[in-house]
Amino acid sequence: MMLALSAPAFAQSKADEARATALKKEGDELVHASKFREALEKYDASLALVPNPAIHYNRARALESLGDFPAALDAFDQFVATAPPELKSRVPHLDEMIAKVAAHVATLTIHCEVAGAAVTLRGKSVGATPLAPIHTAGGEANVTVNAPGYVAYSHDMTLTAGQSETLDVTLRKAAAAEPAGKTPEPSPFEAATPQEAQPKEAPARGGGGVRALAWISGGVGLASLGAGMAFLGASLGQKSDADAHCPNKLCDATGLESIQHAWTYADLSTVFVVVSVVALGTSVVSFLLVPKRAPVQARVFVGPTSVGVGGTF
Repeated sequence: MMLALSAPAFAQSKADEARATALKKEGDELVHASKFREALEKYDASLALVPNPAIHYNRARALESLGDFPAALDAFDQFVATAPPELKSRVPHLDEMIAKVAAHVATLTIHCEVAGAAVTLRGKSVGATPLAPIHTAGGEANVTVNAPGYVAYSHDMTLTAGQSETLDVTLRKAAAAEPAGKTPEPSPFEAATPQEAQPKEAPARGGGGVRALAWISGGVGLASLGAGMAFLGASLGQKSDADAHCPNKLCDATGLESIQHAWTYADLSTVFVVVSVVALGTSVVSFLLVPKRAPVQARVFVGPTSVGVGGTF
C-alpha cells in the first residue's frame, strides 16, 4: 500500500509544491509497475523539494521490495519520527511491517567519548560520532574509528540479523612528536647504570708477543756472540799453529792446512758476530716497545763510597 498524500504546506513556493506532488505521483505509478529503483529516484527528487513524511513510508516499501532491508528500516524510522499521528493511523499493521523488516537487519550501536570521530563499517563511511544506531546486514564486519590526535581504532565482529549489538570504543591519545633537535627524556623504567657498576676498561694487552720476541732474539744474540768468540779463538789457534810451520813465510803442508782452517774459523766468527749484533739489536728494540705495566720510578742514591740510580721500571 502506498500513501497517496499531498505534501503538507511549508514555506516552499507553489511551484515547488506542485513539482514535488507530481514527482511523488510518478513514483507511486512506478511502484505499481514494480519499477522500484526508478520510483526511488522520483521519491528522492520530491523530498529534495518538499519534506513529505508520506514519502518516507513509500520509500521504505520500495526498498523492502528490492531486498535492501537496512535502508528500508531507516526509511521506516524516518516515517515514524516525522509523520503526524493522524498519518500513522492510516497505515494498518505498521508495527508488524517494521518488525518483519527488522528481522533481516542487524543493529549496531557505537559508543565513543570522542565527538566527531569518523566511523566506517565494512569500509564504508557511516558518519561521525555521536551516531544513531546503524542498520546493516548480518555477517562479518570490520569497524574503524578515527579522530585527529588519537590512535586509529579497528575491530572485527560478527553481526546477527534480527539482533542488536553495542560496541564501546575507547580512543587512545596519540604520542606527541618530539621537537626537532630535542633529546627525548629517559623513561623512568630506563634506570641509568650506576657509575660504580659500569664495567672497568680492560688493561691494555698485546705486549706478550713483543716481550717473547725480545727474550728469544736476546737469547739468539747471546748464543751467536758466544759462538762467534769461540770460532775467533779457534781461528787464532790455527794461526798460531801455522806460524810454527811457516818460517820466513815459507809454509809446509801442515802450515798451509792450519792457515786454511784459520780463515774458515774467522769467517764463521764473523757470521756469528753479525747475527749476534742483529739479534741483540732486535731484543733491545722489542723491550722498548713492550707496554709499560707501571710508570717508571727512579731515584738517585749516594753512599759513602758510591753513587747510583735505582727504582722500578
